[in-house]
Amino acid sequence: MDDDARFHLQALRWFAALTRCAAVPPEELTVLNAGRRPRSDVLAHLEDRGVSVVPIEAFDARSAHCNKIAALRAITASTPGRVVLSDCDVAFLADPRELVSDPEALHAKPVDAPNPPLSILAAVLEARTLPLGEMHELPLFPAEWTCAGNANGGVYGGEASWLNRLAVDWSCEARWLLERRWLLENWAVHVDQLSMLLALRAGRRRFCPLPMGANVPMHLASIRDVPSPMIGAVRALHYHDQITPQGLLARTGLPHLDPAVDRVNQAISAEMAAFFPNATFWTWRYARDPDLGSGVGSRDVSLREKRDVIRLIATGAQPGSTLDVGCGDGAAVDGLNLGGYLGLDLAPNAGFRLNDGRTVSWRSIEPDDRADLVLCLDVGIHQSDPRAWEQLILRVAGAARSLALVSGYERAPDTRSPMVTFHKPLSEILMEHAPERWCVRVREDHQVVTVAVVVPPSPQHPRDLRRETLRQLPDDLLSGPELVALLACAWNTIGFYPDHLPRVWEYPMVLRLLRRTLPPGGSILDVGAGVNPLAPMLSRLDFKVTTVDPGGELCPCEDRRRWNEWGYLDYARLDLPIESIHGTLADVPVDRRYDAVVSISVIEHLTAIERRALLSGVRSRCHERGRLFLTVDVCAGSDLLWNRCAGEQVESFDDHGRWDDVLDEVVTAGFEIADARIARLGGRCQVDVGFVSARTAASGGGA
Repeated sequence: MDDDARFHLQALRWFAALTRCAAVPPEELTVLNAGRRPRSDVLAHLEDRGVSVVPIEAFDARSAHCNKIAALRAITASTPGRVVLSDCDVAFLADPRELVSDPEALHAKPVDAPNPPLSILAAVLEARTLPLGEMHELPLFPAEWTCAGNANGGVYGGEASWLNRLAVDWSCEARWLLERRWLLENWAVHVDQLSMLLALRAGRRRFCPLPMGANVPMHLASIRDVPSPMIGAVRALHYHDQITPQGLLARTGLPHLDPAVDRVNQAISAEMAAFFPNATFWTWRYARDPDLGSGVGSRDVSLREKRDVIRLIATGAQPGSTLDVGCGDGAAVDGLNLGGYLGLDLAPNAGFRLNDGRTVSWRSIEPDDRADLVLCLDVGIHQSDPRAWEQLILRVAGAARSLALVSGYERAPDTRSPMVTFHKPLSEILMEHAPERWCVRVREDHQVVTVAVVVPPSPQHPRDLRRETLRQLPDDLLSGPELVALLACAWNTIGFYPDHLPRVWEYPMVLRLLRRTLPPGGSILDVGAGVNPLAPMLSRLDFKVTTVDPGGELCPCEDRRRWNEWGYLDYARLDLPIESIHGTLADVPVDRRYDAVVSISVIEHLTAIERRALLSGVRSRCHERGRLFLTVDVCAGSDLLWNRCAGEQVESFDDHGRWDDVLDEVVTAGFEIADARIARLGGRCQVDVGFVSARTAASGGGA
């Protein structure tokens, strides 16, 4: 085995097939490591299972394939009895030592293809003054011939002491041929194979041909034309590059081969379920298939959605530092504003899609790692060890000063992929070990759930949202990404998120619709804004925001957390480019036009006459085809508008009316309603919330 990660991954498949299909004890297996990597996750796992891992010196820098010469000398010098040396990319379904029948012969399968062609063989043998000898036709390439003893180097078997003597001669012939590689023309890669032929001929040693089924060449298209009786019992699959992106053998579509492929894949899947080699696998995958990279969860629609969630929440949180645990190819965060960024990954070629000079460190998360924002997306699902998985989740949650985004499964996934493992619901482990943190689901894709683990401020503002209020919102009304972004923005701007259940639904829902319907830079007027987290969040998203509210002036105060929820806020103190108008809609210049007007739970406090006047004024300040987003509190379980007057709830006034009255008034003002509904909050508070989404009518009045 050489250094490349693909060889280490092949060694894991080799081990899985030999132990689980061929029933060979691990103690009878040896990996001969010709590379300079003393350890890898795969090698450590194989050693833990009882496999001997033996370092050997590379044979000659001019031919990596000749390292198997040093391997044969090393293993036959210390192992008695029958020995089989194989390439890493061979999956055995039966113990190959059973095929060694002659203690004085090399057991191998004749070559499959004319590589090199017969003319090259003849020239090499002639230069070595050896006869061409007996010839035979190649079954996979009819009309092509080769000479006896020209064997495929994927599997060599024999008696150890005899093979050891052969290895000495093989070494000499290889060095002779390496000095004359010009004899091989374009086939110099086959030095090891032809030098074995020379060693057999020069020493007049016997060659015992193995059947094709002892070393089936899966990579050759011509295998499809060979009848199954000619292949015989399938004892080993030489798969070369016939590997799926998940690391399994690719099926051939041939009824006499695919049952063997399936058996091997079952063995590989079982081994990976017990131990998934994250460092080796992802190093291999990024090198082999950079377009796929971190997988389907990081491509196309899934990638766009993931990036949008990260961008939105990071905009609200404004992190000074971000720790990206298991950053993968980096596509999810490239170009996003995340403050000081550090990516962590076990694969040394991770982060190859980062084009902004960000740092990636090849390690796992440590107990003392800290950052404002911590990301760990599509990482835990690949942890086969439950203790390692639990430690990862706890370290990620504990490393976040402000919030973490971490993904996992809430139930066992439908897929049977060996790449993923389910241990227990992600929410359960977070609730058990991080009870002081708030957990909000923000995304689900391919059954992978992403949760925001939020660190609330301490001490909290007396009017700040409580966890108990948050938990009351029905799951189907939760706009997770928007809520988390607004929470983070509220805590680091105005100092609190209003502790009122309707606001847990209203603000995130309106934010979502504004982002979907308006491009960045669009103008928004918030009527009756008070002190709310929506305006700062919209401003951070590059919308041009104007707020208008008649609330009283707030007393100057160094501590934002002491600001009252109700009133007028000077956003200049927060370094936010928001225009704040202290007054009513009449104080908004009549020549102003906005792309959207928002009014959150305001008009239920107005009489019918006042509502109509307000809606008419809103219409006159909208661009043509401008949008209106309106929420209205209604009495819980009914369609009566809710109002609080002089400290007492008033459920029905002749001049306040019902939900349908508001809809009629919106249309009369010159809007076309796109969506209108009442969000029932489940009787958990005094009100439910009506919502209207509308556009200015093409010929509406006022504009």
